[in-house]
Amino acid sequence: MPAQQHRLASNDLLNKPGFLGAAARFWQIQIQFLASPFHRMFSLDNLAISYPHATTERVSVPWLFIYAGAVPLGILIAWALLVRPGAHKAHVTLLGWGISMVLTMFITDVIKNAVGRPRPDLIARCKPKPGTPAHTLVTWEFCV
Repeated sequence: MPAQQHRLASNDLLNKPGFLGAAARFWQIQIQFLASPFHRMFSLDNLAISYPHATTERVSVPWLFIYAGAVPLGILIAWALLVRPGAHKAHVTLLGWGISMVLTMFITDVIKNAVGRPRPDLIARCKPKPGTPAHTLVTWEFCV
């Protein structure tokens, strides 16, 4: 094999979407399962995290997936039916939608684990153990 072709063949692995996708999945697994999230200490008399726990959700989980995933996908499919792009362009469009969904979930998880602030209803969800001091900083270990 000539030197020019050998050099291109060795770099070819890095240019394949499958390799990049595998690398992204590898790092996602590393971050999700092996990295421990940051647990911020909190005070039980902090009014910013003392809101009551909502019994009814504003947006349920199925509607979350519909709004975030199905509506954009439906718009892309409608565009493809109206404009009639080639098979390659439609395929790339749907791949872009899929990559944006996965990347959004990945970046959201990283930011929430790294620097996320406590929920406004943290104390209502936590249900502190009896006798937990109210005026000192405590960790999640004081929750029931």
